[in-house]
Amino acid sequence: MLDEGFASPGRHKHSSGVEAGVRAVTAAAGLGPAPPAMAELRRQARAAAPDGLIDLSRSEPLPIPLSDECAARVAEGFMRARQYSPPAGLMPVRDAAARYASGRTGLAIDAADVTIVAGAMAGLAVALRALIDPGDEVLVPVPYFHSYPKQVAMLGGVPRLVDTRPLQGELTPAAIERELTPRTRALLLCNPANPAGVLLDRQRLAAILAVLPADVAVIADEVYAEYVYAAADARSTRGDASVLAVAAEEDAGREVVSLDTASKTAAMPGWRVGSAVGTPGLTPRLARAAATLSGAPGTLAQLAYGAWLDDPPQLDRMAPYRPRLRDALDALHAGGLTVRPPDGSYYVWASAPPGAADADASSDGPTAAPIAVGDGSTTPSGTSNGNAAPAFGATDTALELARRSGVLVWPGILFGDSRSVRISLSVPRRELRDGVIRFTDSWREVREGDISISRSRR
Repeated sequence: MLDEGFASPGRHKHSSGVEAGVRAVTAAAGLGPAPPAMAELRRQARAAAPDGLIDLSRSEPLPIPLSDECAARVAEGFMRARQYSPPAGLMPVRDAAARYASGRTGLAIDAADVTIVAGAMAGLAVALRALIDPGDEVLVPVPYFHSYPKQVAMLGGVPRLVDTRPLQGELTPAAIERELTPRTRALLLCNPANPAGVLLDRQRLAAILAVLPADVAVIADEVYAEYVYAAADARSTRGDASVLAVAAEEDAGREVVSLDTASKTAAMPGWRVGSAVGTPGLTPRLARAAATLSGAPGTLAQLAYGAWLDDPPQLDRMAPYRPRLRDALDALHAGGLTVRPPDGSYYVWASAPPGAADADASSDGPTAAPIAVGDGSTTPSGTSNGNAAPAFGATDTALELARRSGVLVWPGILFGDSRSVRISLSVPRRELRDGVIRFTDSWREVREGDISISRSRR
């Protein structure tokens, strides 16, 4: 059972062995074995494409300017790494993160409400550890960032999947209401969404919070908040907002954690550092959870992150992505794929039309296919199964198309949707154009029966 100091007061407790509990909740949620890591898929794809691979599965953003102050701050504080950082992070870095978050959200955020974490994935684990008890349910919209359901299960929770595919990734209050139960403890919300790229504005966020009981917390993964295609004035008019700001207006006493990371905000994935901003009073639980799970991030990474937050570059970071997005959309539409133009992130979420060489398709349309939560290699996750046609977003399909086209995309099965793939725009523009055309041409051959896909051997 979790330490009483972590979970929220008054919540129910459920005792079980840790490993047995993870197995039990994983089975209850319908989650299969862990999917093959994307690093392993990349290794297999490179081996299968000896003439070179265009990697459209990458997660790193395009570089942005980095101040010399980041390196200077690390050099000046180098010997500080001889001591452990406090669990909530170095106070100057918490101050810098609070100022940055205040500017982004419009709230007066205090350093006392900031915990420095080892990136957004670690921040999610810390937030789950602080907010849920074993057996608590966490709402996870589908498609989801690939680690979400497993992280919920690993921390003893039960991921309850909320299908957003009928609206191409847009989460609605009605979809949430269908999945609410007395055991619901939190909503895990990525905004803008990875992989679908959907951005929920202030009005839609308020409508979602309105259907959640006040004791249901929100963990807001907002790492792509700076990656929005609309210009700043249009975003202000439309009412883009952080979940923290909307919850403050709601004034229901709801617990909220907003996650940010240098991997995206500073375009420095190797730093492995970020922030978790909590509603007042939540930070002590987050810090205790961090101390238990991982401790604070490395001191030198914190110093670099703090320097970046103190003086972020003033630029239109979407400028290089807009022409890439136009190129990708043109090629994907020409290839017969269905795409909802993203509001944010630097990905494109492309889907095969229902019934087009999809083992899960039926005449009922896009809502008929079950949510794919297996290991990406067996039905219903959509790989070849006897005479069945391959699913567009299966791992075997991705590997076979990489072998034939020399292009790798991220298979949607790992995001819970076997009909879709995620394509990154953070590659050279010529590679992107060439890669998308080669990928769609190879998929057309599969769809029309010119080539077949069989189960890969791992």
